[in-house]
Amino acid sequence: METGRKFMVVAHRGDKAHAPENTFRSFELAVAAKADAIETDVRLTRDGVPVLLHDASLKRTAGLDKPVEQVSWDEIRKLDRGIPRLDEFVGTFLPRIPLQIEIKAEAATLPTVEILRRSGAFDRVLLTSFESRFLRSAQKAEPRLITGWLLSHDSSATVEEVKTLGCAFVNPNSDHVNEAWVGRAHAAGLKVCAWGVDNLEIAARVVKAGADGATFDDPAALLSLLRR
Repeated sequence: METGRKFMVVAHRGDKAHAPENTFRSFELAVAAKADAIETDVRLTRDGVPVLLHDASLKRTAGLDKPVEQVSWDEIRKLDRGIPRLDEFVGTFLPRIPLQIEIKAEAATLPTVEILRRSGAFDRVLLTSFESRFLRSAQKAEPRLITGWLLSHDSSATVEEVKTLGCAFVNPNSDHVNEAWVGRAHAAGLKVCAWGVDNLEIAARVVKAGADGATFDDPAALLSLLRR
């Protein structure tokens, strides 16, 4: 997923600092801020509709204390909390900005791949997950996908394992990002896009370490830091 800038500023669930996460309002603000890409999360409703939701439950973002997998799309739509369908999101934003899509639930993997296949813009999408088996399933279904393995705080996965999985990106927690780690990833032919970059001090450290990008809640603020 090439964006043209040396360090990719990836809007974390959109411009989460200024609008509710994973909503069209948040995504529009990310585009307006000139972020390099938008990051979002995909889960599946009870009736098989891929929707953009980080948590397993709808409670925090929509006020309904139920797992999304137990709720139909029609019920979610009636909540009027701005939870988008993945196909609507891809159709609206992929022509305008690259996307980083995280698979949060195994059942969402193949429906997400099918939506991306219909878009045909594989060079503008990075498909990520913390679960290597989700990525394997996606790669098997569509070899043209660009994938990235998200590494948790306590992950023992090595750069070599990420490369063997067939990923183009490795997505470590910012706590593990230093020049030596990034150097090993680059030597293996991987790009590094960090997550857990919660403030500009961490962002500056990640940039200095030589990472290729990071997800950030306030893309305009990180872009301003890079200009300085």
